[in-house]
Amino acid sequence: MTIVLQWTALAVCFGALVWRLPSAIKGRNVSMFWCMALLTVAVGLSIPDIYVPADKLLGGVNIANLLLRLVLLVLLFILAGKIAAAYKSPVGVRMIRGPVGLAVVAVLAAGILVAFFSTPTPESSTGLNMYLHEPGIMVYAALGRVYQAYVAACLVVPTFRGGLRSRLAVDRAAALCLSVGFLLMALLLPMQVLRLATGTPAYVVSYLSILCVAVGLALVWVSYLRRPVTR
Repeated sequence: MTIVLQWTALAVCFGALVWRLPSAIKGRNVSMFWCMALLTVAVGLSIPDIYVPADKLLGGVNIANLLLRLVLLVLLFILAGKIAAAYKSPVGVRMIRGPVGLAVVAVLAAGILVAFFSTPTPESSTGLNMYLHEPGIMVYAALGRVYQAYVAACLVVPTFRGGLRSRLAVDRAAALCLSVGFLLMALLLPMQVLRLATGTPAYVVSYLSILCVAVGLALVWVSYLRRPVTR
């Protein structure tokens, strides 16, 4: 189940990336193309068949996992800010791009770096599963989940509200897919803290959230392409 969801999420993300490539080459919505590229890299590095060879190239000490965490931070910061602005949420924009949001991402990034380098991880392990009992890695993993939950919580209401207000069916579907994805992302952390989702269930919730967000972004692009060209 988990493997199927992982490869499905990667296929959807890569398909959306390739779909956007011609328009990105023409200079249309280039930032969203790079967001999809980062998301594709992040999903790919969560799959053992991709992660292990990639990490071996980087020394085999799980630097690939650190890159994955940092890629997710950058991706979420850029993408969440754009979505909050697109769905007309000034509060969301401030909480993500304002002083509070910048402080949150800076503190979490510093904490992730310190936690990672404080704990030796001498053998490649997808998701650092071999080291999850180490206190430093427990903190490292938790800090990454905190930022995902933080930005997702900022976007659930604006995207849901956008889904209710949109006139076009494709816009409603896009907004509601995004809202469901962000809701799952926001709930994952408290579910893990309360031990309601661990192991495989946690992976299922995580990849379902990625799929919902990826589909939502693809539908946003469909809507964008259907708009009349203004001169």
